[in-house]
Amino acid sequence: MMKNYQVGLVLLTFVIAISILNYSYEQALSEIVNTTCTHGLSCPMYATLKAQHAFSVILIIVLIAVSGYFISIDYLKKHLFYAKIKIAVSGEEKKIYELLKKGSISQNNLINETGITKVKMTRILNRLEKKNLIERKRSGTGNIVELKTGLK
Repeated sequence: MMKNYQVGLVLLTFVIAISILNYSYEQALSEIVNTTCTHGLSCPMYATLKAQHAFSVILIIVLIAVSGYFISIDYLKKHLFYAKIKIAVSGEEKKIYELLKKGSISQNNLINETGITKVKMTRILNRLEKKNLIERKRSGTGNIVELKTGLK
């Protein structure tokens, strides 16, 4: 499955190719109009040439904007999300979050590595779960704690 960034690059490449083809088409069409139009500048083919040029420029600008959106959307989502996390997570929550960025870890190992009591750890993990940042999965008699998918 392609990521948004890759879709944006493919679309941008497509737009560049279309722009080159459009330029050569406009040059050929302009040459045809200049050699075949006998009415001078009042020839209706000149109006058609201008309309075609305006339409192609607008279409290319729209396609460049769409490809720019796809290229930047993942970056923006990630950075806006991490800015939100910095606001939502502080103190001991942040310490736990930083440990979880390295990978999933058992709740007991979190307690051992941070020195936080079992009761306090449960409360902190409950808050992080409420903020939709982590998830706990049952494993034997304990829990495995990990960041939600997309936060790693």
